[in-house]
Amino acid sequence: TSNLFGYGGDVCLRHDLSPNFGLQFMSSVSTALYRVTTYDLNDYKNYYGGGSYGQLYPNSLTRIDSVNSTRFFHHEILGVYHASSHSVFVPQIFAGIGVVNFRATIASDNTALPRGLEGRYSEWGIVFPVGVGLEYFVNEDLSISASAIAHLSTSDNYDDIAIQSSSND
Repeated sequence: TSNLFGYGGDVCLRHDLSPNFGLQFMSSVSTALYRVTTYDLNDYKNYYGGGSYGQLYPNSLTRIDSVNSTRFFHHEILGVYHASSHSVFVPQIFAGIGVVNFRATIASDNTALPRGLEGRYSEWGIVFPVGVGLEYFVNEDLSISASAIAHLSTSDNYDDIAIQSSSND
């Protein structure tokens, strides 16, 4: 699949255990939009049934659309390493574990995709968030941060397609 864009937001609470290390509790909601290309239609014939846009998935009343989306809810605990504790700008490194709830749908009308609709997999998974960030301290008690976090996952069903012995997500 070809990713278009995504959007989301986080709510975080952090408690610093030392000047250079803290624990962060984070809850997130996000959506990823992705294009179903003609390559996908041809390469995943078992899933798309050789169909094209507007036709129905095999053994389903769900139609094939050119854009799908996946909604994610994450709840995580992360260890946060602060590279410097006495600076206005503080680089950070994150790593942790959490759970994710997700649902793959057609983007235009939020209709669940066939395998998820049939309940053929759990819409819950374990995630391992890792990332980097930069925190700006406005004062001693208030900061603003920006981060990039990758969520490594145990699920191969984020796009409703699972390939045995592979992770196509």
